[in-house]
Amino acid sequence: MARRAPNLTEARIDQIVEIVRGIDGRRTWPALIAAVHKAVGATYTRQGLFKHEKIRIAMGVERASSQRGAQKTPRPKSKELKATLDRLERAEHENAELTILLERMRAKFVRWAYNASLRGITEAQLDEPLPPIDRNRNRL
Repeated sequence: MARRAPNLTEARIDQIVEIVRGIDGRRTWPALIAAVHKAVGATYTRQGLFKHEKIRIAMGVERASSQRGAQKTPRPKSKELKATLDRLERAEHENAELTILLERMRAKFVRWAYNASLRGITEAQLDEPLPPIDRNRNRL
């Protein structure tokens, strides 16, 4: 029986997002699973990967850009220019991902602000600092 893949940590999720950005050819979930297995050595399910917002957004952005980019432009012969264009394309995709995340965070903030105002919680109460952690309290 195959061993269970390790849990997806924030670092592993970022690594998988980079793999998503680097997939050549069709960007499908099975292709991503195979690329992750090849790079990381662990096999995750589509559902396990889809559960993480960063991965889901990266796949959506990459798929949309590959569908929009159907018109193939000839690639330059210069290695330096090709590397620069690749970096630019990666930065544009990352920017699109971060824009989507920012929109979702803003929507969440508006929802929280509305719910807080319904419950009579003031902005001053929301801005109160967290209580200090007493790490010695649990020691026997």
